[in-house]
Amino acid sequence: MIIAVCGFMGAGKSTFLKMYPEVNSIDLDLFMSEKLGCELGDFIRTKGWEAFRDYESESLKMAIESLGDEGLISLGGGTLDRESNRELLRKYEVKVLHLSVDFDEAMLRIEGDENRPQLDKSREELLELFTKREKIFKETSNFSLPSQADLWPTNWTVFKTFF
Repeated sequence: MIIAVCGFMGAGKSTFLKMYPEVNSIDLDLFMSEKLGCELGDFIRTKGWEAFRDYESESLKMAIESLGDEGLISLGGGTLDRESNRELLRKYEVKVLHLSVDFDEAMLRIEGDENRPQLDKSREELLELFTKREKIFKETSNFSLPSQADLWPTNWTVFKTFF
């Protein structure tokens, strides 16, 4: 089984992957950055959001196919904004885990991260984006956990039973 981890910026998606080092995993943002040879923030600021989202969709398909039968993928905060990406996850029968984080907590966690072009937006715009995405995450996910690492199961075998 492949499990995709979704959540807003700062929810702990990359941290979640590190909890299970024995599992084949792909951090989609790192995967794309390595393929591009540059920081994603730089790519977005030079090529634009549409080019980034197109590349993200291509990369998601490659990541799923490279994992085989079992693994974890941490999605970018906006990966699920595209219906085609949600359809791709359904097509490959990827389970989706939502890491739920409070807006203010997310903002504290990512404060000052210059590689996050979303932070170029106002607080009101970010809150609107957060609200929109949380709705998508809840509709798409098979399971949800709070964004607190100390509440996550530490055993992969146990964790898989949630699905």
